[in-house]
Amino acid sequence: MNKIGTTAILILLLGLSISGIGCLEDDKEEVELPRIGGPCVYSSYPGVAKITRIEKTDASREQVETIGGPGYEGYEVWFAFKTDQEIKEKWARDTVEREHLFQLDNSWYPGPQYLEKYGFKVNKTYDCTLNVITKGTCSPTVFKFSKINTHDYFESER
Repeated sequence: MNKIGTTAILILLLGLSISGIGCLEDDKEEVELPRIGGPCVYSSYPGVAKITRIEKTDASREQVETIGGPGYEGYEVWFAFKTDQEIKEKWARDTVEREHLFQLDNSWYPGPQYLEKYGFKVNKTYDCTLNVITKGTCSPTVFKFSKINTHDYFESER
């Protein structure tokens, strides 16, 4: 095939593909793409968190050595959550039947000054809300404490 024939075929194919794109636009179905990241929607269940254990562990002690870490040894603080409301999301119901590890928002363990500042003691209760995801791909469950700032990193600033 000569250059003119090849060029003519390419122009014809290009024309057909462009006109085909216009046809596809008219027949296009709307497809909902899977959500990646936020925004997320949660159901909220107010309740209380009761501190069940406060202890130093190998993992909480080791954070003092973590490069870029807080610079202090931490404590594992465990709590149990209770709510009077029925949790609608069946998969999340076991959340009220087990202990949970309290950590700061950046996954650091709280240190001794943090425990003192927020009055952490075994058997003490705090108002807390369990948020259970209903839409999106964020954390499946999140605990929000009304009087505890979980991004208060003051101990690492000293």
